Amino acid sequence: MRVLIILLTAIMALNANANNSDYSSEGIEGYEVLVNPDTTQAGPFSGSTPYIAAQQPHPMFEVGFRYRLPYVDIYQDRGPTLHCDTEMQPLISTFLYWKWLKLGWNFALKDINKGFNFSYTINMGQMNLKLDIAHIRNLRAINTEDFIDPSFKEETRLRGLTITDYDFGMEWACNKRYALLSGYDYSYHRTQLKSQGSAIIGARYTFNGMKKRVFEQSEQANAILNQLQLGRAYMNMLNVGGGYGYNVARAGGRWVLGVLCVPYLAGGVTDYRYNETNHQRFVWGIKAHGRMNIAYNYRYGAFSLAAEYNGGYMDSNHYGYRRDVVNLHLNHAFRLGEIGLKSGKVPGHKIMDNIQEWLSKD
Repeated sequence: MRVLIILLTAIMALNANANNSDYSSEGIEGYEVLVNPDTTQAGPFSGSTPYIAAQQPHPMFEVGFRYRLPYVDIYQDRGPTLHCDTEMQPLISTFLYWKWLKLGWNFALKDINKGFNFSYTINMGQMNLKLDIAHIRNLRAINTEDFIDPSFKEETRLRGLTITDYDFGMEWACNKRYALLSGYDYSYHRTQLKSQGSAIIGARYTFNGMKKRVFEQSEQANAILNQLQLGRAYMNMLNVGGGYGYNVARAGGRWVLGVLCVPYLAGGVTDYRYNETNHQRFVWGIKAHGRMNIAYNYRYGAFSLAAEYNGGYMDSNHYGYRRDVVNLHLNHAFRLGEIGLKSGKVPGHKIMDNIQEWLSKD
C-alpha cells in the first residue's frame, strides 16, 4: 500500500508539471498558445483564457505597406473654404513589439509629403495607450477654382501651409473577454480565440496646428493663401467618448475580424490669427476613431489587412477646421521567439518585467 501511495504521488506530480509547462496545445490550430512565459509573470502575461490567448512575451517585428490619405478643410467665416490633401501617400512601416511596448516609424516612398509620421504605443491588458505625431508640409489645393481662374488645371501645391498634429489617447475595453488588441492590426499580439464584443471608453488629448509661412511656391499657391484670412491656428483639445468593438474569431483564433468605432466629444482652446487680428476662443468639436481589421495567424507570424479612420471637426468664431486621416495597412509580423530570440535573451528584459509588474498593480 505504501508503494502504491508513492507511485500515485509521483504520477500526480508529473501531471502537475505537464500542466505548468510553457505551452498548451489549445488555441490557434497549427502552433501552441503561450501559457506560462519564461519571464516574470505580470499583468496580461499571466496566461491565456478560453476567450483570449496570452499576450506574446517575446519580441515581434512587423513590416508593412500602407497608404495614408490626410484631408484638411478650413471653413472661413468670410471667404472661400479651402479643401486640401496630399493625395495617397505610400509608406513602408516598421514596428517592434515587446511585452507592453510598440514602437514604429513610417518611411515615405514618394516625395509627396515633406513631413513625417511617428507612432508609439503601450499595451496593458484591456488598455491601449497611443501617441501619434504627424507633420505635413506639402498639401495640394483640391478646389483651386474657388480661388483662382477656373481655367487653370494644373496641380497647386501649398508649400507655404503646414499642418502639425499630436494625438495622445487611451481606449479601454470594459469586457475582459474582449481582446482590445484584436481590434487593431496587431491582433496577433493578443489574439481573440472566441468571438466577443465590448463597450469601449476613451479619452484623448489632441493638438492641431495650422500655419501659413513664407516659402517659395507657385503664383497660384500664393494667390490661394493670400485669400486665406486665417493666418495660423493652434488648438488644444480634450476628448472623451465611448463606442463598441466586436471581434469575430474562427478556427480558435487563426482568423480574426475586428471592427470598432469610438466617437468623441471635444472641447478646448484655440489661439489663432484671423484677418490680421489675434484671437483666443473656446472651441468645441467632435472626433471619431474607427477600424476594421482582418488577421491570419500561424506559428511563425501573422498577416493582417486593416483600414482605419481618425477625424474630427472643430468650430470657432471665425472658422471651422476639419481634419480626416484614412489609413490602409497590409502587414506581416514575425514571431522572433519562434526562431530563437526569446525575451530572456534580450538585454533589459528584467526592467521590462518590473515596469509591467508596477503598471499592473491593483
